[in-house]
Amino acid sequence: MDAADAKAQEWEELMWKFQKPLPWAKNGEKWVLMNKISTAG
Repeated sequence: MDAADAKAQEWEELMWKFQKPLPWAKNGEKWVLMNKISTAG
């Protein structure tokens, strides 16, 4: 959905200047799934 939104793409391009991909992320991949951390003890 965001791919077709010019404002969203403008925002993503700006954010790439401040965000770094994780070392194990694929080329061009910013978001990766993570495991939920439980705080229940």
